[in-house]
Amino acid sequence: MSLLCSCAEALKLKGKSAGSQQNFKELYLKHCPTSLRTPPMEYHQNMSVNPVTAPFDKALYYIYKRFRCLHLHEGIDRLQNLTIQGKTIYIGPSLLDKLGTDAYAVDLLRILDWFSEITLNSLFDIL
Repeated sequence: MSLLCSCAEALKLKGKSAGSQQNFKELYLKHCPTSLRTPPMEYHQNMSVNPVTAPFDKALYYIYKRFRCLHLHEGIDRLQNLTIQGKTIYIGPSLLDKLGTDAYAVDLLRILDWFSEITLNSLFDIL
């Protein structure tokens, strides 16, 4: 996942002055087929109890922070414990991840297959 993220941001689709996260998002927002934009993850906006399927842009944000920043930059935006309606949820790879004010429930095996597929299709669209 980290390698795919790094490759996507290295394309510099937004130009030299753009940040790496902008380049990363540009590849997928501009070139990913609409039919593949439903990620295998749930999203708890502002720590809501009722999750929804993560919007495509939020899924990209999570993937970039979780798999690129967290693993390649010594824990930048380290994921942390969260509280929903007074209950502390201890976070692990099979539970919820908190990122900013939101929480994500992610199937780590399915997300790899999905992200690989959207990367391949986005790169084909560029060609």
